[in-house]
Amino acid sequence: MAGQPTKLIPEIMDKIIQGISVCAPISTACDAAGLSDETLRLWRHEYEEALTRTGDLSERDLCLIEFFGRIKKAFAEAEIAELREIQRNPKGFFNRAWLLERTRQDKYALRGKLEIEAKDPVKITIETVDKREKREGK
Repeated sequence: MAGQPTKLIPEIMDKIIQGISVCAPISTACDAAGLSDETLRLWRHEYEEALTRTGDLSERDLCLIEFFGRIKKAFAEAEIAELREIQRNPKGFFNRAWLLERTRQDKYALRGKLEIEAKDPVKITIETVDKREKREGK
């Protein structure tokens, strides 16, 4: 019994790469390609497993290795393009820095440390940079 046909086809992979190349978040690139984030996560898991295999790799393994290599390259090229534009046009710095700060959070998001001292109970809301979740504490 065969499952659904694979979405691991050049057209979908190319659309994801196109999205990444303009600094779109990976989830937006997947949406534009008609692919769920979950499917990309599964592919990522298969890719990581393929990298640890010894012996012959399947055609799918080779395709995933090539695809995730292209993703890494597209991220790097898009980032470099934005940094070049910042250097070329310093007046446009804020727009491009904002974009990098939000799409490449691991490298460009502002990080800070907050210390709070209180004698009475207080309500604190924290918004995380990575997951954009709100958490409340007392």
